[in-house]
Amino acid sequence: GLKLGDMEGLDLKTLEFKKIPVKITVREYLSKTRNEYFTFIGSEGAKYIIEYLKDRISKGEKLTTDRFLISFNYGTNKRETLRTLLITREIRESMRKAGIDSRPYVLRRYFASQLSIGESKGYITHEWRQFLMGHSGDMESTYVNAKGNMSPDLVKVATESYSKCLKILETGNIGNSEDEMALFVKRSMLQIAGYSEKDIEGMDLSNMTNEGNITDEIK
Repeated sequence: GLKLGDMEGLDLKTLEFKKIPVKITVREYLSKTRNEYFTFIGSEGAKYIIEYLKDRISKGEKLTTDRFLISFNYGTNKRETLRTLLITREIRESMRKAGIDSRPYVLRRYFASQLSIGESKGYITHEWRQFLMGHSGDMESTYVNAKGNMSPDLVKVATESYSKCLKILETGNIGNSEDEMALFVKRSMLQIAGYSEKDIEGMDLSNMTNEGNITDEIK
């Protein structure tokens, strides 16, 4: 899995990220295409990670760059990594508590869907969208050198593009009330199911109480 050292700018002494969004390197052995690439998380994801790491430290764990980002029963169990089956189960249980009875894969579909919206709004180009999804494409073949590196200028462009998309990727801007959260979940599920923004705008989401019908669309 990802290691703490794969998260650029993480200061393990102060438990702070030096820069947002956080650049994350996905090593080749974790990539389906067996090609190393990078992606990002915004302030919302960074906040959750810091809270999680603080909890691990409070339980006696000494964090280093070689430690895994997600650890199993940290502080007591010798196993450092999570089995895919276990982490999938935990994610699905968390999704159910949020009212989404679907497979964890829909989270990737949500990310792809939101980036597509970002592309339509001019926040990100098609090439960068493909790259952030981990797909080998024109961007990688043209701009990544033989050593697998990309120029700092291009990394900066990728960072800026992702930053523009944060307004449609993060959930912190949707409000705190239960009604606002419910509308966000319904809208997100419809986007995952393939409905366009225009389609969703024509729906009465506030009276759409049967979320099971939406869930069936995205399974």
